[in-house]
Amino acid sequence: MRIVGVGVLVGVVLLILLQPQFVANLDQKTYDVMTRRVDPGRPSGRVVLVPIDENSLAQYGRWPWPRDLLGMLVRRILEAGASTVALDMMFPEPDLRAPTLSPPAKAAAARAASDSMNTLHPKTADDFLAESLATGRVIVGYQLQFRADPARPSSCFLHPFQLAIVDTETTRGQAFFRASSAVCSVQEISRAASGSGFLNGAAESDGVFRRAPLLIAYGENVYPSLGLAAFMADKRNPTARLTTSSRGAVRLRLNDVTIPVDTKSNLLLRFRGVGGTFPYVPAVDVLARRVPAMALDDKIVIVGLSAAGLQDVVTTSADTNFPGVEVHATVIDNLLQNDSFRRPTAALVWELVLMLMVGLASGVLLARVSLTWVAPIAVCLVFAAWVACGLLLSRTGVYFSPLPVTAVLVGNHACLTFWRISTEKRRADRQLESARIFMLTALTAMTTIRDVETGAHVLRVQSYTELLCKAIARHPRFRRFLTSKTIALIVKLAPIHDIGKVAIPDHVLRKPGHLTPEEFEIMKTHAEQGLKVIQTASFQSHIQDATTMKLAGEIVYTHHERWDGTGYPQGLRGDNIPIAGRLLAVADVYDASVSRRVYKEGMKHEEAVQVIADGGGSLFDPDIVEAFLQIHESIRRIKEQCSDEHESPLMPGSVGPSSGMVTPRKKFWGGQV
Repeated sequence: MRIVGVGVLVGVVLLILLQPQFVANLDQKTYDVMTRRVDPGRPSGRVVLVPIDENSLAQYGRWPWPRDLLGMLVRRILEAGASTVALDMMFPEPDLRAPTLSPPAKAAAARAASDSMNTLHPKTADDFLAESLATGRVIVGYQLQFRADPARPSSCFLHPFQLAIVDTETTRGQAFFRASSAVCSVQEISRAASGSGFLNGAAESDGVFRRAPLLIAYGENVYPSLGLAAFMADKRNPTARLTTSSRGAVRLRLNDVTIPVDTKSNLLLRFRGVGGTFPYVPAVDVLARRVPAMALDDKIVIVGLSAAGLQDVVTTSADTNFPGVEVHATVIDNLLQNDSFRRPTAALVWELVLMLMVGLASGVLLARVSLTWVAPIAVCLVFAAWVACGLLLSRTGVYFSPLPVTAVLVGNHACLTFWRISTEKRRADRQLESARIFMLTALTAMTTIRDVETGAHVLRVQSYTELLCKAIARHPRFRRFLTSKTIALIVKLAPIHDIGKVAIPDHVLRKPGHLTPEEFEIMKTHAEQGLKVIQTASFQSHIQDATTMKLAGEIVYTHHERWDGTGYPQGLRGDNIPIAGRLLAVADVYDASVSRRVYKEGMKHEEAVQVIADGGGSLFDPDIVEAFLQIHESIRRIKEQCSDEHESPLMPGSVGPSSGMVTPRKKFWGGQV
């Protein structure tokens, strides 16, 4: 059992470390279950979304909008008091058209221009958008690309992240993903913005979005995500410092605030709920100045698309249709409240240590209790592991997976249950075997008590039967039936073939001479009486062993049937005679022929072999006779080694050395007794 327990521990450790796909999926689902049951927390109230929705498109035309209209939208947001604006969009192609604002937007633009001493007269829509971006803290987005083949140098103007990297070990691991190229807005717009951030984000292997990258390396610099860039702008660009180890990133520190990240500088997101959790102020209302007072004041505003067919939708643990623009909002809100989920760098090590401790302790505990208590105890331990991990996540935001402990407990329970059941089955099999041997011994002893013949006969018939079974076992007619288990069972049952003699009257059974025809008819009933004994013994002993009972019945009931149908008690012919009966018939007749009785002398071996040979195809199965002829010398040796002259009569309770059976003493063949 200790080896099994150690095997379970090693197996679970390998599965956790190697992370095959089914284990990775199970681990991800475990994380989703745990995080869904934790209080997601309320939004900070400082992140607001300005979506370009269906109503906005209906009022100002289909997407893409003229960039001067987008510039006006940015101006309106800043006028409403927004602290920072983040544009969840890119402008990779130049728009050199003259501004084409709609009449309401033109009037608004004219008023805005007259209010600003520094506003130039824009020549293009890009000029107007660039001037609008320059009026406040505005962050624009771009897309980083990851290609295996070297990309051409990009002409993008990106705002690198001012980051100090502190290595805690001599070897630094890969703390970021590394991009090969970038797709961004035209330089005029990018340079006018106060900052920029990448829009990248990827779902995990099961298609669920759980974490967002905060930093990605590109070229010689490190760049922030749109959410991090907006947060930094809102906080007036605090000093940033990243701590790394040989495994990768450890933590990101912004002034005195520590942001937990994974080894690739990803933020493990705490989603506030399903889509629509953050406040929305439609773009059409902003442009029309219908924004409620203070709705955008001192807010970080994200401008993105929410119209059907245009918005980006992702699957998260909180919502299967989560708006992509709210992912950026979630990143910013997690940074503002510093309450994202955390998974320590050494979490896996601690999980494995705890798993080993629980595995060893549970293995010892479960091995000592009753089998009926194994499942309840295992369930309680699994429940306790989940509750403990849930409480830790709820109170501290630190995620430890209960999966390793659950796996080892389930494995221990399954293996222990299998071991216990196997042990009980082996014990039951031993008890059944003991009961079977006892029953066979008792049945044979009944014959021995009443029969006056020698016990050596039974031992010889048993040995002859074993030789015949092995000789014929590979024959095409017999190999499916004569398996090693069946042969062993036939050999064990051979001694009871004459058990029915217990019901024969003494004046017939013990008669020292030839039987009269009437007496012979009485003697022939021993086959039917033997079957009744087997059936009665099986019923009264409650032994539910159909195979043994069937073979025993065939041996005692059919070993006097003959191949040509002249035998008894049923007159069966050919293959209708069970194989066990055919085998016993040959062994029984040979021994009856060579044995000396008070009414006859025993034949010589050669004469008895000739009797068997002459009976092939008439009295006996010809294939069994052929097998007998091939091994008759081995049979001669058994006959000589176990002759009646060298064997003392077996008294009731004595057993034969081969089978453990008590041996009967009197035989007959044909009309001879």
